[in-house]
Amino acid sequence: MYKNFSLANFMQILTECLPLYLKKKDDIVFVQKTLEMTQDFLLEKAVSPDTLYDRLENINEEDILTYFDLDKESASSVWVCIADFVAYICKLSYDESGEQYLPETIEAVDDMTLTEFFTQYKENLSLFSDLSVVATTALQEKKVDLTDKAVKAYYIQLFGDDKYGTKPDC
Repeated sequence: MYKNFSLANFMQILTECLPLYLKKKDDIVFVQKTLEMTQDFLLEKAVSPDTLYDRLENINEEDILTYFDLDKESASSVWVCIADFVAYICKLSYDESGEQYLPETIEAVDDMTLTEFFTQYKENLSLFSDLSVVATTALQEKKVDLTDKAVKAYYIQLFGDDKYGTKPDC
């Protein structure tokens, strides 16, 4: 799996649109705080890989994977995207740090993780009628890099060539 920070930024923007589709306020707050931390990593601020991983999975069971497992009200596709994104960022962070021994969950992050993220995001687009407008507006405002081949391919997979009439201004 190759490092692609343009793709990670694209996924960050998409994932930031998802917490409001969670049913529990505490889950929303936890996920938003986690996304602030992933954004800090992408902005090259000091965030340790272990700190990011602790938000995904930890022994105290105060983490995304536990909250996902306990949440029977929210759409699982929202949680899958959030978990896959945070796992991908953890993988990038550990790779950047040069860490050789990774937690098992992070070792498992691969191209299938990305495929699952975008497949589940497409499911979210079908479940939440306003998500496509929210997401494309956020992508346009943050000027996502559609010159990156992977970003462009996934953008087209999710939104079509210009399906919603709002294409990010590159």
